[in-house]
Amino acid sequence: RDVCVSWVTPNCSPRPTGCIVRLRKDFQLFHEVTNEVWCQPTSAHVFCDVDPGSYQANVYFVNENGCGGTSPWSSSVVVHATPNSSPPRLSALSGTCLRVMWDVPNSTLPVTRCQVLLVNEGLQRVASQKYKPAFECQCDFADLPSGLPYCAKIRFSNGAGWGEVSSSSELLKLKVPNRAMSPPTMEALTANCMQIRWKTPQDEQHVPKVHSCEVRIDKLEIGFGPSVEKILKFPATQTECFVNGLPLGFDYQASLTFTNAVGTSERSQRSTVVSLCRPKASPPVLECVGEDKIRVRWSIPEGSMPPTACHVWVKSGFSERLSLWDHDAA
Repeated sequence: RDVCVSWVTPNCSPRPTGCIVRLRKDFQLFHEVTNEVWCQPTSAHVFCDVDPGSYQANVYFVNENGCGGTSPWSSSVVVHATPNSSPPRLSALSGTCLRVMWDVPNSTLPVTRCQVLLVNEGLQRVASQKYKPAFECQCDFADLPSGLPYCAKIRFSNGAGWGEVSSSSELLKLKVPNRAMSPPTMEALTANCMQIRWKTPQDEQHVPKVHSCEVRIDKLEIGFGPSVEKILKFPATQTECFVNGLPLGFDYQASLTFTNAVGTSERSQRSTVVSLCRPKASPPVLECVGEDKIRVRWSIPEGSMPPTACHVWVKSGFSERLSLWDHDAA
């Protein structure tokens, strides 16, 4: 943003010994300097780093007889402003890649290029930089160390030169979500329906938000390790689900993972074991309480699905005839 004023020294006697150069901005006097011209036929003066605006100049000369008349004002020269820069925006694409996005500023001259600086905030140094056409409005940085905080800065250029570097974007960490603090809870509601509840971990500062949750249900078989029975996916806002159609006669456990734009968290601990097995009864105990009465006692079998009813069969001697009574399980 420099303005150069040049002139031709008049041919007169005695010769001019000095020249006063005046520069005005938007029709108001901006600056005035005195030059010694001696015998140079042409001379020039550069006004450095002036503010944007419209400028004109005039001159007058001095010799032994005094000051001469002032020249007319020159034609106008417009000094254009360099582009202003607002902070860019960051988004994570993967565990080692992020995207910088920006808005092209308004300018009196077309904005042509931009310089994008990616700063490793943890190490306080520029991790990478790229020069891009301004109209692209985004660029990606790959192969970055994960788990570190990054921010971006940007500046633009037009015909007047490069503008100032913007302030920093918001910080972004290339980090997966935290592991769930507690395992999910499972409850068998019926033989065909199981309820699973969980808590979504809190978003960590500067880490991309959790966008989904995966619930894995493992089937436990005696003599074999856990096998995956079902995998269910839900949005991060959901914290419970109902599962139907699991095969009866097995024990089950559930576990969780959470996912953001960077990747997937470690799997949570498994829930407590929930059994979808039919209750197993132990032999009851008979007591004689009178000449024509007997009492039947039994224990309630343990399990994740408490029994809701009890059937009692009684037969006399070796007779095959059975008498059936229904009771509450309690």
